[in-house]
Amino acid sequence: MKKLIQIYGVGFHSPLIIYSLIPTQQYAPVLLISQSPADIKAEITEAKKLAKGKARPLVILAVGLNALKVFLKNHHDELIDYKVLLFDFPSLLLPFHHPTLQWLDCDHQAGGAWQITKLQPEALEEYLHLLSFFGDDGLELVTRMTRFVPEDRVSEIEKFSLHLPNTYKELLSSANEEKPLELDEGKDQKDWKKETLFGLLLNLTEDLPRRYLKTAVHTVLNYILGKITKREYNMLLNDLVKDDAFKKKVVFIRKWMDSKSGHGLYYCYQDFLLNHRKRSIATILEFHGQKVDRLKKAAIHPEDLNLLLSFQPPSESNLKLYVSELGAYEGLPADEIAPVEPYWKDYDIDKIFSL
Repeated sequence: MKKLIQIYGVGFHSPLIIYSLIPTQQYAPVLLISQSPADIKAEITEAKKLAKGKARPLVILAVGLNALKVFLKNHHDELIDYKVLLFDFPSLLLPFHHPTLQWLDCDHQAGGAWQITKLQPEALEEYLHLLSFFGDDGLELVTRMTRFVPEDRVSEIEKFSLHLPNTYKELLSSANEEKPLELDEGKDQKDWKKETLFGLLLNLTEDLPRRYLKTAVHTVLNYILGKITKREYNMLLNDLVKDDAFKKKVVFIRKWMDSKSGHGLYYCYQDFLLNHRKRSIATILEFHGQKVDRLKKAAIHPEDLNLLLSFQPPSESNLKLYVSELGAYEGLPADEIAPVEPYWKDYDIDKIFSL
């Protein structure tokens, strides 16, 4: 291997596992998961403290190109000797091939192959020994390197990375920390299936400290609107309060949103988003209410639709979020009389939930 190599690209491996394999007798590893300049500075400061008085160069493990760019912008000039590992997918980077960059155990598949790692601890130690310190060639490459992938996928990957534990040991300990909650729907929440989303949300936020209210309300509404995943929903809400009663409410409201009631409300919202200039809320509620009652035995409540509309009102940008799903609502009959000013504008989420 030529000494010219200044960056190891690592695809299809867990950064936490590679981080735990780096020999700390020889190197001071720094795992950069967050893109926040403050978080990156804190990680570097901590690593330098641990390496103080010992000839141990830093090894920067950057989870994503953006994290590496932030690190270089703020810390490249202050650090003398350090080595770089970039955890990203080669097929999403341009350029991904360069004399300064070598990919380790990666088959360059865009979709990612779920393969067993071939990178043994002894091999990693040898790779690090042969890796040159990061210099001008590497800086030039990273500066002009770009990532091409739809923005929504980037956000999803970045949000996932923000919640990764700092160490593999921490990941294992948190996995065994709590057993799943035993849910007795009849005992713990009477008739929750018959509740409105508005009512369940009020119940969820009852007695919740004020500083958590906005996160709780926005997380629930973002989930039913399809803007976050179930994993993100659970992570954001279960970390708010260490209380079994609250966590049960979190589960119940998610079950409601995943049920026929939640799906019916979602379809109703999309209809209004597309047709609000020609179909009134009353018309849309009647149409979807009859349809849902007949086929799915679920009711749609005006207060729930108003809740979604006040949180994410009709606009061109919001319409684009669902453009691929709106075909079912095109061509629906318009009202004989133009709809009056929609009364959802009277809803104020901040006041209702004291955000």
